[in-house]
Amino acid sequence: MKKMFAVFTIALLGLILASGLCHAGNPIINAELDNVKGQDGSEPAYRKWALTPPMGWNSWDCFNAGATETQILQNAEYMRDHLKEYGWEYIVLDIRWYVAESANYYIQPATYSLDEWGRYVPPTVRFPNGFKSMADKIHAMGLKFGIHIMRGLPKEAAHRKLPVKGANGVTCDQISNNEMECPWLQDNYKVINNENGQLYYNSIFDLYAEWGVDFVKVDDISRPFHEDEIQMVREAIDRSGRPIVLSLSPGKTDLQYADKVGNYANMWRMTDDLWDRWKDIYAIFERARKWAPYCRPGCYPDADMIPIGALDYASDFTSHRYSKLTDNEQKTLMNLWGVIHSPLMFGGNLPANTEKELQLMTNRDLIAMNQYGVDAREIYNESGKVVWASMNPATGEHYACLFNLKGSAGEKYSTEGATHTTQVIAYTLPYEDVEINIPTGINQITLLCDDAEDGNDYDHGDWINARFVLDNGDEVFITEDDIIHYDVDDSFYKYIKINKNLFDGALKVAGTEYFNGIACHAHTRVNLRVPPIAGRQVVKFKSRCGVDASAGGNNATSMRFMIFLFDPTGNELMPNSAVPVALPLTELGFSPNQECRITDGWSKEVLGVYKNDEFRPELEAHQSGFYIITPKQETAINKVTVSKQSEIIK
Repeated sequence: MKKMFAVFTIALLGLILASGLCHAGNPIINAELDNVKGQDGSEPAYRKWALTPPMGWNSWDCFNAGATETQILQNAEYMRDHLKEYGWEYIVLDIRWYVAESANYYIQPATYSLDEWGRYVPPTVRFPNGFKSMADKIHAMGLKFGIHIMRGLPKEAAHRKLPVKGANGVTCDQISNNEMECPWLQDNYKVINNENGQLYYNSIFDLYAEWGVDFVKVDDISRPFHEDEIQMVREAIDRSGRPIVLSLSPGKTDLQYADKVGNYANMWRMTDDLWDRWKDIYAIFERARKWAPYCRPGCYPDADMIPIGALDYASDFTSHRYSKLTDNEQKTLMNLWGVIHSPLMFGGNLPANTEKELQLMTNRDLIAMNQYGVDAREIYNESGKVVWASMNPATGEHYACLFNLKGSAGEKYSTEGATHTTQVIAYTLPYEDVEINIPTGINQITLLCDDAEDGNDYDHGDWINARFVLDNGDEVFITEDDIIHYDVDDSFYKYIKINKNLFDGALKVAGTEYFNGIACHAHTRVNLRVPPIAGRQVVKFKSRCGVDASAGGNNATSMRFMIFLFDPTGNELMPNSAVPVALPLTELGFSPNQECRITDGWSKEVLGVYKNDEFRPELEAHQSGFYIITPKQETAINKVTVSKQSEIIK
């Protein structure tokens, strides 16, 4: 492991020094390590296009699938005026920019905008001046322009038999099929991996190069890992002649491809879509630890966009909300993303930032740790106390982030007291039949589908044939009228469906279709009234709890189904008490009893001089601290020689 860290240090400095590249407004690190010669020049060119983790803004968290030219340019102007000097540079337009309808999610039927070669182009109703004009304006601000695309080619291009550019009459229907179709957005077909399929990918990236695109996020490609189409995308970018940074989505990318994915992409998702929920932030800690050995200059495991600020705008842009993360949780996110070298892609609408969001985005020391820190690793993770650390190769200073993951701040419910809890339902155990007794006097029950404590990636759950049983043996299926309330705040899909799956198709579990049931996504809580039936008593509740086929057969799916005879919201929450979290300086490479000055990375206050594990700040639930550690005198450990040293971020 130490060898891997040394390679990362050498590679980062070698790439920065050899290329002469840096973020706008940031001087180049001019440092030399003893006996270090840097890279040998054999690295692929694309790794030099993102020498440090990309920093920018993405439209998804705030505008979903509805952003227009106006919103994109407004965010670019804000970045130019307030963030560019700190290294923020990418303006990325997310999903379905090729659909004329501006909508929160995936409206169907949709009006697609294509050119004569079967390639998506921006509709003038949303982008009246086109992408070339918009990219030119963004470039004139000293920024870079990015777009989102889906794997494959438009179904409409295949149905219309549009020609593939440069393929001598071959049409789009001849190079595509519906194998491995995206389960959550059916706009595209798979591109067949052959000479003409490659020509199609070449044609779209040639078009993006003409527009002036600097960054492309390809979705529905890294989970499952579609290596054939990833290879075609990589080749198409390299042939285009433009340095386009490549991001792969969604996550979580399977670790079995860890040695491969960096051979194709600059960044790839380690998680499914991350929202402003503590559970989502919590899940990143384990994933970041597993992916840390595969982070290197030009290749970054991606913890996803930062759901802070103004989010979830209505399709007419008249209403929105602010992040549900607490102040402590927002800072914990920034500290964690910073120390693990995740790309920093802000999700809130930038012009709606308050001073709080601006401060979170303009901490020069945090940005320096994210961009230029090396040897990032988890020091320990014990009983909810976690410490990560890295080092500044130009100054020899160390960074440390301390976290308290304990407590229940932000939790919506307790899982204690359930009358029945299923086993973990997944593709290895696709369903379980449940039956509970309902005592006399109970007038409501609660159905809960949760993520089995491993994140809610592709957790599509069905309560199949959910029904009440009467004392005479008759059974009554649940209807929409029986639902008192449902809570989907911790679910990716902000709705439930009755008698159909989340995408309005048939309910289907283990290969069998059903006509009755409730479809949901973990975490979802549904409160049901026990229906009054004249002359009869409800004595039981029965259901088949299973994985819906709309999850796409993904091995990330895992859920538990629970039934309560009460509303579990807020039940038996743990106290939100502060605990000391120790920073073991010897684990950072300092010798025993070496005295170090510790500075708060946010307030910039010098907290004192400490040695060994004397520094033990008290942290509240979900709170964290970011600290800069400077040895009082130079030691032989991690010795750094600095020539003509300048600040990492001036």
